[in-house]
Amino acid sequence: MNKRLLNTLKSKPAFLLLLPVFFVLHGFNENYNAVSVSNALLLLSKYLASTLLLFFLFLWIYKNKINAYLASFSLMAINFFFGSFHDFLKKNFADAFFTKYSFLLPSLLIFTIIYLIILKKRKLQFQKTFFYLNILFFVLIITDSSHLMLKILKAKNIPERAYLKELNICDSCNKKDIYLILADEYAGKTELNKIFSFNNDPFLEQLKKRGFHTIDSSHSNYNLTVYSVASTLNMDFIAVKDPSQPSKYVVSASNIIYNNNVVLLLKSLGYTISNLSSFDMYENHTKYPDVFLPAEEELINSQTLLNRVAHDLGYHLITTLKLNYFVRKQLYKKFDYNNEKIKTTIDISKQKSKTPKFVFTHLNLPHFPYYTDSNGNKLGSEIITAQIPTNKKQYLEYLIYSNKVLLNLIDNIQSNSLTPPIIILFSDHGFRHFIDEKNTSMQFNNLIALNLGDSNYNQFYKGMSTVNLFRALFNVEFHQHLSILKDDSTISTNLKIE
Repeated sequence: MNKRLLNTLKSKPAFLLLLPVFFVLHGFNENYNAVSVSNALLLLSKYLASTLLLFFLFLWIYKNKINAYLASFSLMAINFFFGSFHDFLKKNFADAFFTKYSFLLPSLLIFTIIYLIILKKRKLQFQKTFFYLNILFFVLIITDSSHLMLKILKAKNIPERAYLKELNICDSCNKKDIYLILADEYAGKTELNKIFSFNNDPFLEQLKKRGFHTIDSSHSNYNLTVYSVASTLNMDFIAVKDPSQPSKYVVSASNIIYNNNVVLLLKSLGYTISNLSSFDMYENHTKYPDVFLPAEEELINSQTLLNRVAHDLGYHLITTLKLNYFVRKQLYKKFDYNNEKIKTTIDISKQKSKTPKFVFTHLNLPHFPYYTDSNGNKLGSEIITAQIPTNKKQYLEYLIYSNKVLLNLIDNIQSNSLTPPIIILFSDHGFRHFIDEKNTSMQFNNLIALNLGDSNYNQFYKGMSTVNLFRALFNVEFHQHLSILKDDSTISTNLKIE
């Protein structure tokens, strides 16, 4: 090795800045296509600034550059790698006491204090440490850069979808406005009867009076929202090799939603798209923070100590300290989003347009938390914080309230539309929070109700699943010949991701 280079590696603390570079690069590499370069660079700039700020803080404390380099590096390393270490403990030692935050955080604090004191009192031989850390992070960055380059070289422009080739552009078709309303976790008739002993026929009758056709014994293909939405909008099944580990496939599912076939097909037919869902789509980003998937930065920094503590303990902290503003902002977020999306959908239905509209409105109704009673009276924060998803009584109360909201939304869409639109009301899955595991198969029983106006419902058969919903719709409305897929379902057992 060149002597000058060797001396540089032994004397210069390049590792201090290489650490955040590696962390962001590795996260970007793992989430390739899900995180933009601009957001990754923005996150990197934040971490570089934080690292330098720590360095100057410790330089002021220690009055010694070497100690300041090592102290700031150590704290940033603890922050970056805490999540991976915590996951390792939980995976290999399950619910052991030393995997709990109540043990880990005090232990980590004590260790850090002792380390910083030792660092201040001892004169360190830093050259070997500098050399090792510099080499380590250069190798890690080169390795990750090589993997990233391979991905870039293999990446191609989004190919023209097979369905686009299969689609026959129908200039003479009557292109009606299409409203897709997703009622999240709305249980189907069978599940409500068998599990809740609840008769939902009055609601279904009200839909019928408004011209809706309800599909008997319909079901979802997945019991996880991101999977279900991806398969519905892409009109195809998605690859889930290990259903017990849904977090591994969230990024790929979100990419499918981003480039889904339904929106591509409708755009080719001249539709304008209004995305009021919780998911980004190509050229149609959502206006609402995503409550199902992590934001781009979160995909990278979700493993950090600060992010883990904020995510896992932040809510408990603000409720303990009774910070009411933050409690309300966090607690009622989904409820406020519902109201915002409903208002925006109604506003869009009032707008006159020369081009047909496709409006996708994703409502967290009657999904947990259950915000109101059956009459729409909002529950207090103390009740909501004490709720558990398995509370069937509160779920039913919220479902009855949801029925009123959905009928009101439909009435507004129909009354505001100059010509009768297509309205599709469906749920991504049914109620999932069972104490008794023998009932878990019921969570696929969902709601699919459609109003196609003067079109027929011959292709919307009993037992239909959501993967075939738009296949049948395009066949009926736009004279296509898309094949109907087998109505299979895949269950994910780890539902920490909604």
